[in-house]
Amino acid sequence: MSEGLPCRTRSLPTIITGGKPLPADTLLSPAVHAGKRAGYKRRLEGLALRVSRHLSAYFPRFRAYGIDIGIDRSLKPWIIEVNSRPDRSIFNTLSDKRMYRKIMAYSRLPKAKAHQARRAGRRPS
Repeated sequence: MSEGLPCRTRSLPTIITGGKPLPADTLLSPAVHAGKRAGYKRRLEGLALRVSRHLSAYFPRFRAYGIDIGIDRSLKPWIIEVNSRPDRSIFNTLSDKRMYRKIMAYSRLPKAKAHQARRAGRRPS
């Protein structure tokens, strides 16, 4: 995904209200050196795609999944939860609207095309 993986920060005080969306680079910059950040984002994206493909094999009627991933101090990703009806509108609060537009384009794909794109690991064009 260009310029940002869908990421939300969640700390204990904001868990009930939902959290604040931030670009992946903003979230990762304190912990991941700039030279390794692109590879780390690809790793997270690959994890999200594998989870999505696995779940869509069992629950094919869902078109998209919201995957909340936490990262521990050793940079190991942990799946916190997977939502079958993710709130797409939270990404509209980002100043860079590219991620929001991608998410909305994907949601408008016919169901069969969305499933094929997810299985192939592609994003909508």
